[in-house]
Amino acid sequence: VGGVQGAIVTVPIVAAFEQAFQSVKRGGRVVAVALLNGKMAVPIVDCVLGGIELVGSIVGTRKDLQECLDIAKLHKIECKVQKRKLEEINDIFEDMLNYRISGRIVLDFTTQ
Repeated sequence: VGGVQGAIVTVPIVAAFEQAFQSVKRGGRVVAVALLNGKMAVPIVDCVLGGIELVGSIVGTRKDLQECLDIAKLHKIECKVQKRKLEEINDIFEDMLNYRISGRIVLDFTTQ
């Protein structure tokens, strides 16, 4: 069965955690960096039968960061980043609330 070796969840959204669990293959690992304010159901049966690990990580070292960057470079992983104007802030929040943002938004304060 396909899937990724590991998934790192960096946003505090239940859907992101669910997607991470669905995307890892047998023996895969889900690393939780983001902290949810509430509770979520962990697919225990999938974890046990599929050998999926859920690991928490609150901090990382410079070495960890360098290893992540090296892996991203090796596998040609592209970051999804949108540059948007500050004037679009209300639309950006609307997009966030409706889960329409994939990746990151960078606010450009230099244009008007």
